[in-house]
Amino acid sequence: MIALEEFQFKRLLVAVDASENSARAARTALALAKKMKAELIIIHVVLTPRDSFAKIASPAAALAEYRSLAQVEGQRILDQIAKLAESGEVVATTRLLEYSYSVVQSIVEEAANEKVDLIVIGKRGLGRFKQLVVGSVSAGVVNHANCCVLVVK
Repeated sequence: MIALEEFQFKRLLVAVDASENSARAARTALALAKKMKAELIIIHVVLTPRDSFAKIASPAAALAEYRSLAQVEGQRILDQIAKLAESGEVVATTRLLEYSYSVVQSIVEEAANEKVDLIVIGKRGLGRFKQLVVGSVSAGVVNHANCCVLVVK
């Protein structure tokens, strides 16, 4: 068995949302970054709904309101984790990735662009059957990332 400490991760990325699994992933990423003296990139992806707004009387106004609220909530989440990073003396930057149709693609592309060594992400609480049918963000990131991925339960 290989100990995580044997790896020399210098740049970590954690993808966060408002879930408890995401909070656990953020705490894990913060602890790893501190222990390894690594830089931490904290991202939140604002998902753009595909068809939901087409059925509303004023889809453009509804989409604009959704985006505004989603940006505020995303920034709130990022600020909370950045504050924890600062108090833990972890060098961290935050990024709000806006208007994505694919959370998986956004996370994988950001990791590649930033040349991170490790992506830390929370696991969704889907059952096995549902996971096979619809998949999950964590499974998608594991399958498509070009770096190590740590999935936190």
